[in-house]
Amino acid sequence: SNLDFDRLIRFINLKQKVEKDFKNIPSLNYDSQKKNIENLLTVKMTHIMDGRLVEFWDKHQSTATALKKIIQSKLKFPQEEFLKLKDAFPCILAGIRDYAEYIPLEPEIFDLVIIDEASQVSIAQAFPALLRAKKVLILGDNKQFSNVKTAQARTEENKKYLGQLEDCFKKTISRDAVKIVKLERFNIKTSILDFFNFISNYNTQLLKHFRGYKEIISYSNKYFYQDSLQVMKIRGKAIDEVIKFSFVKHDGKKELAQNTNSIEAEFIISELKKLKEIDSNQSVGIITPHTNQQKLLVELISKTPEKDYFYDKLKLKIMTFDTCQGEERDIIFYSMVATEEDDHLWGVFIKDLNDVDIEEDGKIRAQRLNVGLSRAKETMHFILSKPLEKYNGSIGEALRHYSFILSEAKKERSVSEADEKSKMEPEVMNWFYQTDFWKKNKDNIEFIPQFELGKYLKQLDKTYNHPKYKVDFLLVYKDETHKEHKIIIEYDGFREHFKDIDEVNEFNYQDFFTDADVYRQKVLESYGYKFLRINKFNIGNDPISTLDERIGNLIKNGAGKNNIISHIHETIESLQNGEMKECPKCKEIREYKDFRDPDLITGYGRFCMHCKGYTLVEKPARDNIKDNVVISSDKTCPKCGSKMILRKGRYGKFYGCSKFPYCRGTRQV
Repeated sequence: SNLDFDRLIRFINLKQKVEKDFKNIPSLNYDSQKKNIENLLTVKMTHIMDGRLVEFWDKHQSTATALKKIIQSKLKFPQEEFLKLKDAFPCILAGIRDYAEYIPLEPEIFDLVIIDEASQVSIAQAFPALLRAKKVLILGDNKQFSNVKTAQARTEENKKYLGQLEDCFKKTISRDAVKIVKLERFNIKTSILDFFNFISNYNTQLLKHFRGYKEIISYSNKYFYQDSLQVMKIRGKAIDEVIKFSFVKHDGKKELAQNTNSIEAEFIISELKKLKEIDSNQSVGIITPHTNQQKLLVELISKTPEKDYFYDKLKLKIMTFDTCQGEERDIIFYSMVATEEDDHLWGVFIKDLNDVDIEEDGKIRAQRLNVGLSRAKETMHFILSKPLEKYNGSIGEALRHYSFILSEAKKERSVSEADEKSKMEPEVMNWFYQTDFWKKNKDNIEFIPQFELGKYLKQLDKTYNHPKYKVDFLLVYKDETHKEHKIIIEYDGFREHFKDIDEVNEFNYQDFFTDADVYRQKVLESYGYKFLRINKFNIGNDPISTLDERIGNLIKNGAGKNNIISHIHETIESLQNGEMKECPKCKEIREYKDFRDPDLITGYGRFCMHCKGYTLVEKPARDNIKDNVVISSDKTCPKCGSKMILRKGRYGKFYGCSKFPYCRGTRQV
């Protein structure tokens, strides 16, 4: 009929419009967008600083020209000109030697001087900065490297100058015994950190660690800080992406230079090329125990066509354990060099951490471990040429420590880690560990109960302003293509997660999640997480098989799936099979039940209930449907055309409409 034809044309037009609108929705790459925003902020800051520089030049051209010549000649700034510079740039970053070489010797010229990495700064180096400061803030870690040159200063020479200083102090300042004791610390071998620990008005230990994951910092935390560090960075990716071991087979041939390993070097270069293939934005460092291996890596990388990419894009830095302090990178490769035939690690690292005061250079040898093994922010990748058990001394213990951390993270988690207030979450854990999915893929799976996803997202995205959600379980799985799947598994308690609970049943429960639950799911899905909700309506008689099947379907069908687009396709399909229709008045696409009108003979009206201004108060009737519901694929409702469900009534079995109670169509069995 003409009416049906008009409806068909309107439907086709509507379908085309919807598809066109949603095709124009750009796909969101969250990580890329975040980096773009960060780059824009960097550009903005650079613009502000450039503006200040231009303004300073415009206002003080003669001063700027004079300062340029002074810097080139390595002369000290005239006081008046320097004050103009300080007014234009109130915060000045400078090396510790610059205070003595360039800045006028004027007491309290700075309100505050901050000295970082203070364990590496001697009193002699810091003294010019101290003289120019009203207040001083010293930051450092005495568990990390001290200033090697001053530590090796001649003892006799040091005592001579210290004696002269003490005589001068007694004659001109004070003979107070307490002050004399403090003066003894004022010698060339003492770092400014140790000195201020002794004389400062206030000192505190910063226990919060923000740079790396707890697994990365675990060795230093355990053996150097007695587990006192509070690691703030939450790991939201598979442990295999955080700690990696690659064992390469050395051919046994003698290397051209001692303490080098060309096989390990070539392997690392191949890994760098893989990062280029995926256009990685992560910064990269290489740390090795031996200077000769460092030189070999520099030489080999300089011969690669990708060298500019490695240094410019990946911010590549090739270091030894002695030179890596302050050089953090997202990814750190460790080339340990040693083979079963040739191993000189005993000359680099302490044999036993308990013998720091006994072994020669014990403190520095121990510090190499603490510093070198805490440089990574995202991934530490060990490249080894012999089995773990063949490494001796403290470095062997360190490598085996990380291997243990890696293996422990892959084990089944204890049910005690689940929410103690929930009776069902331990059950969900037990179900999961019995699935075929876990049994077949456990080496590539991490299953984390009570994961603080909100905090994790906040550390990734400073603009994240949603609640600090904690999810029941986070499942991280890496498939055979190395693609990472992140699935949130939630158990929905009936009274906690549903509204209007008197109206909820196994057919409509998805429409009765609380608004907070729906909002929470949409927020987390927008960050790329897939959701698997479990409740009494969908777990079935065999929860293990059900969970196994649903996880498999999510991974198989959900990869890269856009939930918004999926919803549109479902809407179009529902329009086609009559489960949804467009209201001519409000032009909204609504479910067929929204057109229910008990005042009409057919039971359904042309306009939706929202436009008519009333709400259907009829409650779903209870029937005798059990867990095993049979939906007929070949039978459709004679009234509305929906699928039929095999039901059991007072007079036996019959097919009832799946839209019951909104449609009461039936068929005989």
